[in-house]
Amino acid sequence: VFEDGPPPTHLRYCINGVAMNFHPSE
Repeated sequence: VFEDGPPPTHLRYCINGVAMNFHPSE
């Protein structure tokens, strides 16, 4: 788990990163 992901949790997962990338990248 990396704490450089998008808000609100700022958590990025190696495997679930793509699945959690449903929000607009604005």
